[in-house]
Amino acid sequence: MRRTFSAAMIGFLLLLLPAGAGAHPHIFLETSVGVEISSGRLEGLRVRWEWDPWLSEDIILQCDTNADGRFDASETECVRRNFFEDAWEIGYFTTILVDGRKIPFERAREFTARVMQPDGMVVFDFLLPFARPLPARGKVEILFNDDTIFTAFDDFVGTIGDISAIKGFTSGIYEDFGVRISFSL
Repeated sequence: MRRTFSAAMIGFLLLLLPAGAGAHPHIFLETSVGVEISSGRLEGLRVRWEWDPWLSEDIILQCDTNADGRFDASETECVRRNFFEDAWEIGYFTTILVDGRKIPFERAREFTARVMQPDGMVVFDFLLPFARPLPARGKVEILFNDDTIFTAFDDFVGTIGDISAIKGFTSGIYEDFGVRISFSL
């Protein structure tokens, strides 16, 4: 009797909470970044997304049609079309600032998808090319955030590619579930 009353009371109290208090991420994402520099010009941002086990499983089940644990060209196209293409509409969860100025970028290019072994996590790699290349100097700040709070970004961010031009790389929590990356070129 006492247990039933306690459960009922907890349920009633939960009903009193504001609806927003129940909002929480459903997808978890680790990111890594690098810079695309050519002839002294910053041309874009290299991005890697490593998805959580649950979304990875969904992607594999839908797109690894031959079940070999890898994505061939047609399977990669399935991943791009069904799990990546719509990210353009939300700006790939990405804001890029150079010396405090927001930098516009174009649609992602060079998209690849792979299944990491042995853990089975799905990884996307892509390039976000800048609308106009910039001199490869200044303070760079990258914000990854999903305003819907559906996707949470790990606050540890790795680096990819040639990072010799990057100085003072740091990352930390941004908003509730986003991540802020800062470095200088």
